[in-house]
Amino acid sequence: MWVMPVIGLSAALNGIPVRNRTNFKNWKERIMIVLGCLDLDHAFRLDRPAVLTDGSSNVDRIAYEKRERSNRMCHDHATFYSGILEGRHFRGF
Repeated sequence: MWVMPVIGLSAALNGIPVRNRTNFKNWKERIMIVLGCLDLDHAFRLDRPAVLTDGSSNVDRIAYEKRERSNRMCHDHATFYSGILEGRHFRGF
């Protein structure tokens, strides 16, 4: 996994405008770039994977873990700033 250098991450985060009624498209585009660089965009891009079973392959397990981590990280961030969002999945945003 490639991790964005701290200076690059700081610059990318500082370049995200505050969202308002007129700039949603620009705001979302910049958010998706930063999340993609942080490898946290799985919750937005991918469908929710099937529940793992004993017959699940390692590829299925890795995909499931990445998607769940992404969703959890997005949920934790939103909870911190917006209050509790119980049972939500972030692809719908």
